[in-house]
Amino acid sequence: KTRIHEFEAQLSQSLEIIARSLRAGHPFLSGLAMVNQEMPDPISTEFGRVCQEQQVGMTIEDSLLNMTRRIPLMDLKFFVIAIIIHRQIGGDLGEVLDNLSRVIRDRFRVLGQVRALTAEGRLSGWILCVLPIFIFFMLSLINPDYIGTLTNTDIGIKLIYTALFFQIMGMLVIRKIVNIKV
Repeated sequence: KTRIHEFEAQLSQSLEIIARSLRAGHPFLSGLAMVNQEMPDPISTEFGRVCQEQQVGMTIEDSLLNMTRRIPLMDLKFFVIAIIIHRQIGGDLGEVLDNLSRVIRDRFRVLGQVRALTAEGRLSGWILCVLPIFIFFMLSLINPDYIGTLTNTDIGIKLIYTALFFQIMGMLVIRKIVNIKV
């Protein structure tokens, strides 16, 4: 999971490298080789593997599709689809890759803003989840007779189970509110 996240973070920069290589007049495979040489792992390893598959005779479409199977990212699939369409139809691949790189970078920026704005909600959720349990154990240490009334009767145990149920439901609702997809 960490490797895929690092790959996703490096993807926009690698697309810019490929686009600059294409504008300089190099073929597409040279751009892939430049990403392999200039970028750190894990993206260099994956693009290097695509170059190696090319050298043993696979088509570029097949080797890129293999990479999307190894790295299940939507942005990478957009990249591969753009390459496949360009090879069939033609057009300015450098501009397409620049636009895709910009979209990926903007999406990461928005995702960072969303995470910053929802941090307070996540922290509040954790506090609301931990606080009742903490108070229960503190009261059991300070005054065991007070909590004993709750834990030694049938209605008290039912109240504890009801409170746990609502605590879990509250955690799920807070998680649903704070978990925003970008």
